[in-house]
Amino acid sequence: MKKRRTWRDISLSWRLTALYVAILAVVLTALGVVLYVRVEHFLLDDTAGRLQAAAHSSVVRAASFRRGPGGQENPGGPSPDINRLNGLAGELSSRDTVARVISADGAILASGQTFPDQPDPPVCDPNDLRRVLAGETLPPTTIRNGSQHLLVMLLPLQVGDGTPEVLQLTTSLAAADSLLAQLRLILALGALGAVVAGAALGVPVTRAALRPLARVTATSERIAAGDLGQRTDLPAGHDEIGRLAAAFDRMVDQLEATLHAQRQFVADASHELRTPLTSLGGLIEMVLLGADRGDAATTQRALRSAHREIERLARLVGDLLTLSRLDAHPPIARRPFDLATLAADVGEQTRFLAGERTVACQVDGPLPVEGDADRLKQVLLNLTGNAVAFTAPAGRIEIRAGRHDGRARVVVADNGLGIDPADLPHLFERFYRGDKSRARRRDDGGGSGLGLAIAQAILEAHAGTIAVQSTPGQGTTFTVELPLASAAAASGVSARAPAPPATVS
Repeated sequence: MKKRRTWRDISLSWRLTALYVAILAVVLTALGVVLYVRVEHFLLDDTAGRLQAAAHSSVVRAASFRRGPGGQENPGGPSPDINRLNGLAGELSSRDTVARVISADGAILASGQTFPDQPDPPVCDPNDLRRVLAGETLPPTTIRNGSQHLLVMLLPLQVGDGTPEVLQLTTSLAAADSLLAQLRLILALGALGAVVAGAALGVPVTRAALRPLARVTATSERIAAGDLGQRTDLPAGHDEIGRLAAAFDRMVDQLEATLHAQRQFVADASHELRTPLTSLGGLIEMVLLGADRGDAATTQRALRSAHREIERLARLVGDLLTLSRLDAHPPIARRPFDLATLAADVGEQTRFLAGERTVACQVDGPLPVEGDADRLKQVLLNLTGNAVAFTAPAGRIEIRAGRHDGRARVVVADNGLGIDPADLPHLFERFYRGDKSRARRRDDGGGSGLGLAIAQAILEAHAGTIAVQSTPGQGTTFTVELPLASAAAASGVSARAPAPPATVS
């Protein structure tokens, strides 16, 4: 069974063309109707006005016919009679107009000269005669008398002191009908020509306008087939299609980068998980095979190594879960707290872990911020932990907290190994460890390469930033910035938490 085509199955260019043509047809039809009606009314009003003006002039002359010089009655002159009324009707009659004088009882008192093809006057309605004789002004009327289209006017008439009569003027509208017929033909042909031209030009013009969309469609189909390297590469423009193409290319760039990062993340996670699992498998297999030969000390060493690998594996899985949650952009529990106090607490904890290293903590508080204090403490502890791991026993670690450009800033600096400039752009990438010799300096045998990525994700969730500066052999400086809390939150923090001590060494 053949599927019935619907409106959505038609191409967009044809649909837009149909819409344009339909709008054009409606607009032209409306304009044509308005123009036709206005012209028709003008022709009828003009014809009626000319008849009324001619009748008024003739009636005035007929009314003053019996008056002598100075406007006085001429007693010796002839009185109005049927011949005079016939003269008035004859003066108003022509080849397309018939004038008749009708009495109150409907009798025709006088009629103008007859001509070939002259219109046939209709019979007057007695009610119309009485209304006209009573002084009421009737508007001109148009009637159909057979094949003739006529305009009929009824005017009151009184010549001298005679009995009032009615002057009936009937004129043919053949000339007006002919002009209106020509106008209808012109309007119809013009509208038809405009619609045809619109349809003929609309399709190619619309296709040319939609060609960039066709390119976007073809590109998206190739991308859907797996070729993520495809781009529309349309010229930059400020119209809707230009912005759409630019946004599409940016979206594909981000999609390609996300998929690449995802693949790299899966590969790196698999590698990182394989290492402790391999070590665990080897240690357990060694114990099962009796490699310890019943030596309790050897067994204990193997179990301790297995325990360290399990702890390493647990940390790695925990970091992966943390990153997974942060990637989902969960809502942050925003509570006001003093970042200066938090930095001082981190400084105290770092002193216990630093051994012989000098830890200097300088804070200038309070620094009211809003967010998850535990997460932000995790960030600072990660930075100070790295500083301890990569700083010599006689080295120095500094923690400074204060305000900078209207934001809260915490700086963690050390004079340790430093970071190679080639590694700095990748430092916050997941599983990136940089210099392997530097990574091995950690007491736990090397980190997973997720700590700084987690720190950056936490700070971004708090609308904060993290930056790093380092010189190999001279040390590394991490700078954390967070937006300060509102005035209301700041007053609450100041009321609850006193400013931390200025310096702790």
